[in-house]
Amino acid sequence: MSDTTGTDRRAVLGRISNPDGTPAAGLEVRLLDTDLGGTSEIGGTAVTGADGRYEVEYSTGELARAGKTAADLVVRAFRPGAADEPVAVSPVIFAAGPTSIGVMIPISA
Repeated sequence: MSDTTGTDRRAVLGRISNPDGTPAAGLEVRLLDTDLGGTSEIGGTAVTGADGRYEVEYSTGELARAGKTAADLVVRAFRPGAADEPVAVSPVIFAAGPTSIGVMIPISA
């Protein structure tokens, strides 16, 4: 993780739900910052609670490009033990500030 001295801390909160609207508990949530040069994981990870809610913090010092002040943010959710295959992915939130992002698991997942 990058040095966060002198950088802004941000929080992303949200809820992940199943196609029928019920909470998706026990999923690992990760944040990505996208850029023309690719993507990089930022912040820590969280596990959704019984209500499907999560909170992940990151620092602007972790963003993909030096001097970048806001993430082009993507939230990905993974089942336990399946860290390479997300079951849900949010659309990109460009120039995200502190934000709340809800993600629905597709029916095919």
